[in-house]
Amino acid sequence: MVMGESAPTLRSLWAEGEKARKSWALDAYERFRMELSTWTQCQLPEAKSETTIVLFGPTQVGKTTLLLELLGVSPSELKKVSDALRADRKAGTSSTSVPMIYHESADEHWRIDNDDPLSEGSLKDELKALRQRVEAGGMEDTHVATLYIPKCYFDPARHGLPRVRILDLPGINPANLNEGAFVRTVAQKYVPTADLVLLMTRADDLSFLNPETLAEGGLRALDWRVSPARFCLVTTYACKLESVQTWLDTPGEARTVNSLRQRCAEQLDTFGITVTAPHCLFPLDFGDSWAKASARRRELARPLMDELRRELCERITNAADPLGRLHHVRDAFNIAVKLDSAALKHLDDAQRDADLAMRKRKATLNNWCQQHKRRSKRLAELEDDGAISSADQELRLEFEKKLKDMLPRLPAADDTSAMKKSYLLNFSRRFQTALWRCVSNLERLASQTENDHTYEILTFLTAEFEEKKFNRHSACFFKEFTEKLENPVFDDYWLLVPGRKFIADRAQLGSCMEKATIWLRKCFAEACDRAAKVQKDALKQKRTRMMRGLQRVQARIERLEGDGAAQQDAMVKQAKEIADLRRALADDRQRASEFDEILRAALRKDLRARRDAMVTETVPTKRFLQLVEAVTISYRFRERFTTLLATTEDLR
Repeated sequence: MVMGESAPTLRSLWAEGEKARKSWALDAYERFRMELSTWTQCQLPEAKSETTIVLFGPTQVGKTTLLLELLGVSPSELKKVSDALRADRKAGTSSTSVPMIYHESADEHWRIDNDDPLSEGSLKDELKALRQRVEAGGMEDTHVATLYIPKCYFDPARHGLPRVRILDLPGINPANLNEGAFVRTVAQKYVPTADLVLLMTRADDLSFLNPETLAEGGLRALDWRVSPARFCLVTTYACKLESVQTWLDTPGEARTVNSLRQRCAEQLDTFGITVTAPHCLFPLDFGDSWAKASARRRELARPLMDELRRELCERITNAADPLGRLHHVRDAFNIAVKLDSAALKHLDDAQRDADLAMRKRKATLNNWCQQHKRRSKRLAELEDDGAISSADQELRLEFEKKLKDMLPRLPAADDTSAMKKSYLLNFSRRFQTALWRCVSNLERLASQTENDHTYEILTFLTAEFEEKKFNRHSACFFKEFTEKLENPVFDDYWLLVPGRKFIADRAQLGSCMEKATIWLRKCFAEACDRAAKVQKDALKQKRTRMMRGLQRVQARIERLEGDGAAQQDAMVKQAKEIADLRRALADDRQRASEFDEILRAALRKDLRARRDAMVTETVPTKRFLQLVEAVTISYRFRERFTTLLATTEDLR
């Protein structure tokens, strides 16, 4: 010992060894945690991390008020403190904008993050600035504010919680979208590894506690059924429930905490929420709701509220001890089972959805392949323009046949019946009519041919040969002949015996007929040429469009085939991931069942190390202290955990 230094006392030596008396258990816990799969590991807090207790729930259910009351803020000052923390926010909106830790200040000033002292007005300005950053989407999800409340607001005679890190999280489902996203991110960050989670809601709005609803909102870590030891379900406004009021007002009822919890559990059951661990329920009433209750009901319920508060404080105090994390190891088994069940359900759902999507994709692919086949066949047909030439040739042959069959022939030169002016005139008109019929009667061919282009060419010719225009044009060839015969001067120049005039007129009529026929053949040939060209141009455009369409169909088919292959690979990969997860979780369950033995082995090792240290220790006081520490460790953990662990027999 250095000269001038006082000898260490037994008390100081005991205090120095306090951390070492826990290190063996925390080291064993951390080694165990690191051997678990990542999925289970992330559900358990680190052994050396700071103890964290989280307060979470909807807006305006009294979270901050309850926390202030548990911390020891005087009831008479509670409203003043709450108003300051609300920072002029209207009633019905959340007052907490960021994760907040509350502590008693060492003086009479407000402080945020232990910075410069703040007046109440400055505090409100700081809180408003924090909220504006959150609502603007500029707040980091790791930001935690520590707020120090002036000492004068605390009741020195009131027993409050120890100095423990309780995170008051912002209320879920706020009006601002950025704030809502921030709240969910914060919850997903702090809740999974919290040592204790206080889930709070109003007693008349218990749907928030439904684990399925929480999971759908992206808060799967808040499934309190998996790890009830890590959760306290706190319901506020308990005395406003009609069933509780009736229970309080009924004489002879056994008014115990367990009875009150049973009524809360029955109320939860109406929401389809089954509570298997009633001890995690804390139906409380405080603040304005408590003040508005009748004096008689407050008198009857006060012992229950006090007992529930004491029990809640005890749960929080125990959770603040790092050794409390050893209890969570038993939850690791339940967590692994829950994750395994969720993984299996996810696999089944994903497999079912994938199968359905695959069937739809195959049906769609089949439809596109059929369309590709039809388009390919049609394109092959369009590649050959011989059908147009065939239709054109068919029409020309039919036209020549019509000319041969339908055009009337000149009467013989010695036909006495024809030796009349009226006969030749009528014959001229019949011939002109026959010219038109040679064209118009071709329409019948459309219903008789199998070539589609025949109809299309005929449609074009119909537009080209308009009847009135055609007749006017064909009449021009007979105009001079007709005018001559219709002249009265020549009425009696024909005799019964053919003369030169008759022969000349007959020859003129024959010439007119020949010219008209030549003109018609020329017009028809030109019209057919134009029609064929139009059809070929249209066919070319169709081929181009069909080719583009075929390319789109082919691209769609290739994309569907690629998507199908990718989906198949994804399904195989997902199935492998799920299989790996289930194997890892099975190992976690096995490992969790062995934790008691792991802890026993760690304790034995620590006790043997202490025994060896006692053997070599020369100072009697320290040797005695080490013996007491070893016995204390053994009995403390045998009493605290259900397992027997090691005993003092290990010291022998």
